[in-house]
Amino acid sequence: MDPTGEMRRGKACIYEGGIRLPCLILWPGRIKPQTVSEEPASGMDLLPTLCQLAGAKVPDDRTIDGVSMLLMFEGERLERKMPMYFRWNGSWSDIKIAMREGDWKLLADSGLEKFEMYNLCADTRELHDAAGLWLMAKFEEMKAKLRKLHAGGEADIPKDWRRGTAGRVRVDYRPTMSRQ
Repeated sequence: MDPTGEMRRGKACIYEGGIRLPCLILWPGRIKPQTVSEEPASGMDLLPTLCQLAGAKVPDDRTIDGVSMLLMFEGERLERKMPMYFRWNGSWSDIKIAMREGDWKLLADSGLEKFEMYNLCADTRELHDAAGLWLMAKFEEMKAKLRKLHAGGEADIPKDWRRGTAGRVRVDYRPTMSRQ
């Protein structure tokens, strides 16, 4: 059995087989047992959800990409002000960046030169690239949004992370001999 459910690729990539995961939530009295939702959500949605549950204000001194998932628990669609954005430089493929808006997903390489576009409602396996075919206006609209999201994300990354040096510690191992 394919652990990705026959979705394209697998872990360590930005296609659905690498980023789509099931999530199980048990909340007696709030979520009916056996409820299944196809609504996409991510870890970015945890902060707004927890803030709403606690009656706290979502911080407004920075960009918060997520939305509260409480409506999803009631079977409603989530109202996103901005598309979902994913970036994974460690992806096994050339495709490192993805943006999802509704049923549409746009993928790109790290230079934003190569693009792929899929309607995940009609093509969950991402087999039929719709980039630039009959939906040129939709494709161009999504490319513009992705470029804007990507630029905003780049501005938020500490400069030493861009070079790949953040968090690295140089260790000089020099064995010592002890005398007893």
